[in-house]
Amino acid sequence: MANQKYAAKDFDAEHMARAKGMSLPISVKKSVEICNLIRFKNLQKAKDILSQIMLKKMPVPLKKFNRGVAHKKGNIAGGSYPIKASKEILGVLKSAESNAQFKGIDTSSTIIKHICAHKARKQPHYGRMRGRTMKRTHIEIILEEKAGKKTKKRYQNQPKKEKTKPKKEQKSKTQEKEGDKKEPQKELKKKTEEKKQNKEQSKEKTDNQDKKKKEPKKQEGNKKS
Repeated sequence: MANQKYAAKDFDAEHMARAKGMSLPISVKKSVEICNLIRFKNLQKAKDILSQIMLKKMPVPLKKFNRGVAHKKGNIAGGSYPIKASKEILGVLKSAESNAQFKGIDTSSTIIKHICAHKARKQPHYGRMRGRTMKRTHIEIILEEKAGKKTKKRYQNQPKKEKTKPKKEQKSKTQEKEGDKKEPQKELKKKTEEKKQNKEQSKEKTDNQDKKKKEPKKQEGNKKS
């Protein structure tokens, strides 16, 4: 079998799986709209969407090729139910899923990284119906295993640095700074208290001196009497 080329170039064989449908008898315009609807979605979710389209429960919003298309329910200007195209695309999607399972990829965590539709070779109808060709499309799908969040390894090649001091010691430094700020306030309080004590002592001394001066006057008055 000939090697088939894909439009996507960044293909990782370990974490990706792909499949291709050649010359499928479906409309290119409808398949383009379906591909735009499914792209970058989870595999199981995409399969559910295609099955709902085939049951006519969910319309495909036609954003590009929407001339003369009727309005549908919901936030859709124009939509349709391309049953045949969704059926063929679902078949290609299942073949890509089986390829992923063969490689050992977890299909529950896979997404559709790449899906596109290309116009295939024009093939005339059987008989003498000249000028009217069949609808043919190529569909290619690439599935990728969705990995978890990777932590960035910084300073990998640099030498190890000394361990920083714990936060408790840093807090103690801040407390020391606060204590240095509080020390002048304490000194001011002490000075004010000392001034008050000195004033009280001076008042007591003056009171005692006044009493001593008054006592001899009383004694002289008693002697005269």
